[in-house]
Amino acid sequence: METEAFPPRPSAAQARIALDEAGDIRESVRRLSATPWPVWFTAVLTVYAMAYPVVFGGAMARPEWLVPQGVWVAVLVAMAAVLFALLAFAGRAWTRRTGVALRMDVLPARILWPALGSYLLINVGAVVWFRGTGSPWPLLGASAVSALYTVGSHLLFVRMHEGRA
Repeated sequence: METEAFPPRPSAAQARIALDEAGDIRESVRRLSATPWPVWFTAVLTVYAMAYPVVFGGAMARPEWLVPQGVWVAVLVAMAAVLFALLAFAGRAWTRRTGVALRMDVLPARILWPALGSYLLINVGAVVWFRGTGSPWPLLGASAVSALYTVGSHLLFVRMHEGRA
């Protein structure tokens, strides 16, 4: 049975569909790059948010869990320092790129405060549950919810800036 060395050329309709999809991808990338937070920062923030419940749970565990509590606390402090440094770096990069300072007070308060409150409640609740039962599953669940929060926040930023563009 013979096979062709080269795949058949796409039809005109298939080529138009592929070009439309490429245009959609370009538009999506344009919208994502118009937000204050670059995609790399969103990825780092997502990893941070996923690690935070586990590290916080380790720091609050009685008795020690996996590693000594001093190590958990040191990791927690280091994570916070890196987060603030990256936030400052991303803010400066945004200011250099646009000439406008990054301001947090433009975020919609009706969304921001309930999201922050529920995020803290989920994380503290997971740590209390973990400390009471010793099961790491609440921490892992809080990690998953934290990832959803950060990705959702980034998509909210995209939507906010899409309306202004």
